Amino acid sequence: MGSIRLQSGDASGSGDDLTINNDVKVETLSGDIFLKAGDNFKLNRTAIVKTTGAIEIEGDYTDAKDPGDVGRGSTIDLIGSLIAQTIRVKTYGDDDVINVHGSGAAIAIDSGAGRDIINLGDNGKLSRIKGSVTIDGKDGIDDLNIDNNQDPSDSNLRVLKDRILGLTGITGDIFYQNIENIDIKLGGGKHTTQVATDITAKVNLNTTSSAANTLILDFSNQATPLNLTLDDGFLSGLQTGGSVNYANNYQTVRLSLTNGNDSFTVKDANFDYNLYVNAGTGRDVLNVDYSDSTIGYNALVQVTDNNVLGLGLDERFFYSSMDDINITLGNAADTVRLLNTSTANFAMNLGGGDDSLQLFDTLSKTKIDAGAGNDNVMIQRLSGATTLSLGSGDDTVTVGSAFQTLTGIQGTLDISGDAGQDIVTLDAAMDTVDRNARFDRNSLTNSRTTVTGLGAATITYDQAENLNLALGLGNDTVTIAADELDHYVALAAGEGRNQLALDFSTQTTGKKGLLNLTDTEVGGLNIEQQDFLSIDITLGSGRDQVDVINTYSGIANLKTGAGDDTVNVLDNQGFLGIETESGHDLVSIERTTATTLVSTGVGYDSVILGARQQTLENIQGRVIVEMGEGGDSLVLDATVDQVDREGMLNANMITGLGLGQGLQYSGADSLELYLGSGNDSLEIQSIAPNTYVKTGAGDDQVAIDHDANVGNQAGKWLNVETEAGNDTVNLKSTGFTYNLVVDTGEDQDKLNIQAQPSVAGEGSLLVTTETQVLGLGLDERFQHNQAEVVNLTLTDAPDTVVLFNEYSGEFNLNTGGGNDTLMILENTSVLHVETAAGDDTIRVQQTSEKAFLETGEGDDLVVVGNATQLVSGVHAPLLIDTGAGVDELMVDNAADEYDRTVNITPSTISGLGTVYPLRHEGVELLNVALGSGRNTVYTSDTSTSVLAPVPLPSTAPAEYHALDLEIDRDGQAQTSEAVLNLHLEGYIQEVLENGIQTELLSAEHAEIQSQGFLKRAWSKLIGRSLN
Repeated sequence: MGSIRLQSGDASGSGDDLTINNDVKVETLSGDIFLKAGDNFKLNRTAIVKTTGAIEIEGDYTDAKDPGDVGRGSTIDLIGSLIAQTIRVKTYGDDDVINVHGSGAAIAIDSGAGRDIINLGDNGKLSRIKGSVTIDGKDGIDDLNIDNNQDPSDSNLRVLKDRILGLTGITGDIFYQNIENIDIKLGGGKHTTQVATDITAKVNLNTTSSAANTLILDFSNQATPLNLTLDDGFLSGLQTGGSVNYANNYQTVRLSLTNGNDSFTVKDANFDYNLYVNAGTGRDVLNVDYSDSTIGYNALVQVTDNNVLGLGLDERFFYSSMDDINITLGNAADTVRLLNTSTANFAMNLGGGDDSLQLFDTLSKTKIDAGAGNDNVMIQRLSGATTLSLGSGDDTVTVGSAFQTLTGIQGTLDISGDAGQDIVTLDAAMDTVDRNARFDRNSLTNSRTTVTGLGAATITYDQAENLNLALGLGNDTVTIAADELDHYVALAAGEGRNQLALDFSTQTTGKKGLLNLTDTEVGGLNIEQQDFLSIDITLGSGRDQVDVINTYSGIANLKTGAGDDTVNVLDNQGFLGIETESGHDLVSIERTTATTLVSTGVGYDSVILGARQQTLENIQGRVIVEMGEGGDSLVLDATVDQVDREGMLNANMITGLGLGQGLQYSGADSLELYLGSGNDSLEIQSIAPNTYVKTGAGDDQVAIDHDANVGNQAGKWLNVETEAGNDTVNLKSTGFTYNLVVDTGEDQDKLNIQAQPSVAGEGSLLVTTETQVLGLGLDERFQHNQAEVVNLTLTDAPDTVVLFNEYSGEFNLNTGGGNDTLMILENTSVLHVETAAGDDTIRVQQTSEKAFLETGEGDDLVVVGNATQLVSGVHAPLLIDTGAGVDELMVDNAADEYDRTVNITPSTISGLGTVYPLRHEGVELLNVALGSGRNTVYTSDTSTSVLAPVPLPSTAPAEYHALDLEIDRDGQAQTSEAVLNLHLEGYIQEVLENGIQTELLSAEHAEIQSQGFLKRAWSKLIGRSLN
């Protein structure tokens, strides 16, 4: 017999089917059998198609030539028996279905284009397929479904990229190409299935068996790394685009990755089998990615080198040789308690939502990302280096064990606050060890802040708006070293003796604003503090301008660093130390009730007390100023003070003047003191720097003394200016070695000078001018101006003084006790001389202004007449009151050549050539020496002795001479003769020796004699020029 062709029509509609009914047998002994259906073909169960040649079955056969019914797919249903050498099944471009229930020989299927479905199996078994199956899906998305679920046999199945082998029941293998989806259903036996790693199809494996079925995916020999994903039990990410889904009744899946850098991602825990992943060599990553999850987890998560326990995962999921393990949660609010004991790098992303993470420990390098939301992270222990990113939201981080120590943080911790208002708390409140904690930050090199010294590894943070540190029970020190602190730091000290140091020394831009130190904060530096015994603040090299209010009860120190800095102490109620270091610095102190210590460094520095309020009454605490190198000035300003004040100033201390506990100072190059309008009293005991005192308005008193213990102050100066008011300046000693200027200003002012004991008694020329008092320890270093009265008091030692007074105001001289000798060489101002007790000698040579002489107790001698024995130099009223004792007044006009008419009364002497009568009181013995002219004397004073010297040759001996005198003994004019003794012998020499001591003319005074302003005085004294 020949070939057999059975063929239906193929119109454009449906119904052009070819069916071989039950019990029908189509057979040929030779040749091929061709079965062509216009639409569908069906071989019923008891039908037989048999040949020794080939069987070829076509559906929708005209589509290849004339697509008259394009779009109508063909269904090929092969239920009956097909017996031949080869069997071929072909469909064309539509979506076709081919059902192969059985086959008596190898069968080749060509499904053509379109979305085709090829189903293999008969009632859940493959046993009727007696040869290999070759399938070509051609174009389109094609499905291959293999149903062997009713076969109870054990199988060892292998799914390769183009072949499936090891299926039970079927006598051959299944070869395929251009198949996109493969679904395999196995029966109730024990199955071991291995899927090739290079498959391109999506493979879905199912088994009805509850035995220990195993799926093996071995990529170990593959060169290209993998990126696999397990999602809802479905494995994807094969390099060729294929995937494996093995959700049902596979108890074990064994996956071996390549030796490259692979990644394996678990999207959920929706699998109930054991999953073993061997990462192999290379750097491999495990991702537990729940980012798509919409539920919030409340779980204990333990990560080991082989398991992730929690989040629905348990020991069923086993892995090995992972280098990185990442866990990512979704956007719901999660609560996670985490323990990582793996050696792999570990990362967890909490995702969005308000999450809570409690990290018990991590042994490996760890990265935590809190994600969006207001998150709460608690870190109790770290064995591996850890980074924490808080993400957006207002987050809180607490670092410290449940026992409130940081010693468990042995891995470094790096925290990034990111966006939001974040709070980081370091809790070491129960730590018993003394700690030296340090915060370091340099914004120029790194904006992060590093924390060390808390018994923990280094902790670093950035973009945290608030940092809280709770210290323990030891004696702790905290140092914050930063060029700029851009966040708020709260420090709570424990029970120990704790110290806080704020070091901004690396800052190059100056700090400006208010520094408010309290028992709870360091305002202006963004620091809150509690229970620290001391706070040390160091600023940088910029030009700092800081106002300080200190109510802190501990010890506060501020070091401004280099730069031209300004510190204004607006209020200080605790111990405050200020150190300015190098630069031209200014420190102003306005109010203080506690100790303030100021130390300035190199540079031209100024310290001012009371600069803004211009009063010292608010400075009630002790102030200590220690100034360094440079031209430093110290200023006290009480200009607006209206209260009467008393005060003392010496070389290292100022007290009173409204100051509560005074000012102690050293090292200043100049000192300025400005008093107010009250009636102030100031005692200047000594000076160290150049000092300027301005007393302001009011009737002020200034006493200036000399402290021998201060040492030589040559080159320094003291300037005292009293301004308005009736002021008094008392110069209590003339032994000072500095330059002194006293300017008493307007109104009626007095300058009182007390001679120094070491100088008094040695004999001295005393010269007064409009601006100077020279002699008795005073020289050109002392100047005064505008004093209406100058009072000079000598000591009680025997003094010998030659006075040359050219001062225009009133000058008063008190020689004190002792046997004093005074020669008034010249006087041009109102002069008052008081000699006090002692046998004193006064000689008046010349005066052009009123002079008052009071000799006090003792047997005193007053001589009127110059060195040439003339009284004509007395051009102003001269009043002499000799006081108690046997006092003598000697009027020496012996060298007068003019005829004189002299009137002598108990209180006056006139007619000797003086402009005004000489007035006297208390004189017991009055001696008048007349000249060589014809003199007429009227006297009512019987105690008067009138002497008239007669010129004699130098060789003539002393003898008595007679002189005709006209004497009015009772005040009436009458003429009589009397013989008076003329004692010429030694008289002139005696006057000279009593008038001055000869040593004043000796060589040791050559220096004084060489000064030009003294030459005129000495010339008048000795009667010749010094030139």
